[in-house]
Amino acid sequence: MDTGWPPFNGLEGTHRLGEIDLAFLSAYSIGMYFAGHVGDRIDLRLFLVFGMILCGLCQSIGWPCVVAVVGNCFGKAKRGLMMGVWNSHTSVGNIMGSVWLLVFWSLGGLGHLRCLDFVILVGVLVLLFLVVSPEDIGFEPPGIEIEMAVEWKERIT
Repeated sequence: MDTGWPPFNGLEGTHRLGEIDLAFLSAYSIGMYFAGHVGDRIDLRLFLVFGMILCGLCQSIGWPCVVAVVGNCFGKAKRGLMMGVWNSHTSVGNIMGSVWLLVFWSLGGLGHLRCLDFVILVGVLVLLFLVVSPEDIGFEPPGIEIEMAVEWKERIT
């Protein structure tokens, strides 16, 4: 009878898994706080690639970077829709990651390393092709916010 892998196969196995989960989520939440502050001060492309390659504390880099990029590229009218569409990546990524891990594992093991190779490849693509702000490629920023601010100031004066 297969009972799992040490050290998770004993009576305390589920407790140990809970401890790992607690450690990861604690590091993630602490890292999220600091990643937001750092992300406002450095190149978001480099910061996002750095976060994609590492885990735990550095994995929390992703969300603040993505929020900043989506905020730069879409006006207030479309920002909620785009964040909703983007947030679906969590579920889709978890499903795809599990399937890819099983496929790679069945092809001879080292499934985690093959998934890591994929993450590094996507990180390189992000580094090469991510546009952080529309101004970077010659487009004007979404004008809705600017127009609303001008109208609001005109009404006050």
